[in-house]
Amino acid sequence: MAMPDISPECRQCGECCRWSGFVYVDEGDIHQAALFLRASEEDFIRDFTVLAPNRNQLCLAPGKGDDCVFLEGNRCRIYPARPAQCRDFPARWGCCPCRPA
Repeated sequence: MAMPDISPECRQCGECCRWSGFVYVDEGDIHQAALFLRASEEDFIRDFTVLAPNRNQLCLAPGKGDDCVFLEGNRCRIYPARPAQCRDFPARWGCCPCRPA
C-alpha cells in the first residue's frame, strides 16, 4: 500500500524556518551549501555553523531570534542547497508550524 502524500503545499510563509531548535548538517549539506554560496567549505563552517549540543556534529548557527541564519524575509537564501533536514520538512517531523493541527 502506497503512503499518502502528507506534504503540505508551501505557502512561503517562512514559519518552518522560525522554529527554535537545531538544523544538523553533514558533509554533503556543507558541500552543497558552500558550493551554492561560492564559498569554501571551511568558510561556510566558520561563518554558518556551530558545534551541536551533542558535541558530535555541526548544526547551522542561530540567526536572529529563532530564525534560521539563512532566512531572508520569508525565503531561504540557500533554498536549492538547503540541508537534508530542511528538505525533509515536514514529512519526517510529524507536524508543520504553518498549519493548525
